[in-house]
Order: sequence, then C-alpha cells, then structure tokens
Amino acid sequence: LGVWVAAWFRRIRLLPHRTDEATISVPMITVDGARWAVYYACEREDEIIIYGPRDLGDTSTLDGIYKLLACLWAIGR
Repeated sequence: LGVWVAAWFRRIRLLPHRTDEATISVPMITVDGARWAVYYACEREDEIIIYGPRDLGDTSTLDGIYKLLACLWAIGR
C-alpha cells in the first residue's frame, strides 16, 4: 500500500489546478482473514504520513459485519 499511495500522491501533484492549501487524506483498507482495518495517508510538505491501523470490524460475527458496514458507509460518505 505504501508504494501505491506514494505513486497516487505523485500523480495528484501532476494534475492541473491543484491548490497546495488542500490537505488530502487517502483511506487505505486492508483485509486480513475476517479482520478489516483502515490506514489514512496524508501528505505533509515533503513526506507522506500513514496513520493507523484503525479497526473497521470483521466478517466472523453479525455485530462485526454491522460495524464494518457502518464504517465503510462513513468512509464512503
């Protein structure tokens, strides 16, 4: 994910009409078995900082699925 997000930020820098005042956060979701987690990548001056992981839920229990769906909905919004 680190290589992908670095390439993504590099590509965004090449787009026209980009303002430097905007801070962009990119959610990166990982799935390990039934566990889902999210990391957030933020560009700060000359570096990319990755925060996380934050638990999103799991697919092994009904409660975990409801939590996962709520988190994915919130990230998408």
